[in-house]
Formats: sequence, C-alpha cells, structure tokens
Amino acid sequence: MDESMEFVTVARSLDSSEMLILSALLEAEGIPSFVADVNINQTYSLLSIAAGGVRLQVPSEFSVAARQIIADVNSGLLALDDDDVGCSA
Repeated sequence: MDESMEFVTVARSLDSSEMLILSALLEAEGIPSFVADVNINQTYSLLSIAAGGVRLQVPSEFSVAARQIIADVNSGLLALDDDDVGCSA
C-alpha cells in the first residue's frame, strides 16, 4: 500500500476480535484494511473505553464499499443458515 494513502475509520468497537474478523472479511473482498489500537486496548484493557476502543480503518477510496459490507454483516444479510454445514463431504 502507498504510505501517503489517507485512511478513514469505518468501524469502532471495544471488542478487538470483532474488528479483526471484519478486517479479514474486507481483505477477502479486496479492500485493504488496518485495525488500529489493538495492542493498547489488549495491554491496558481498563483504558479501552477512554482510548475509544479499536478502530477499523480503510483507504478513503474504499470507505463506501467497506461501510456497505459492514452494514450487511450487522444486518444479518451475510449470516449462514443454521442448517448450512459449510461443505459437503
């Protein structure tokens, strides 16, 4: 990635695992992403709220697509059915 690229925050959470999963989903969709403040929030968890939690950031030109994917996740649109076992053997 270009180091001069401007990153914007598209999601924020106190749960770093949630942000890491969303980051992996965005990467799978071809959207570069970065999870900021993971280390400070894991090391000093009592300060997590004061620090604003963990931030999921993407390059500004991908922000609209990233926000749409996150909205789809949050709405349940991408959820699997209970009967879906993932693969057939």
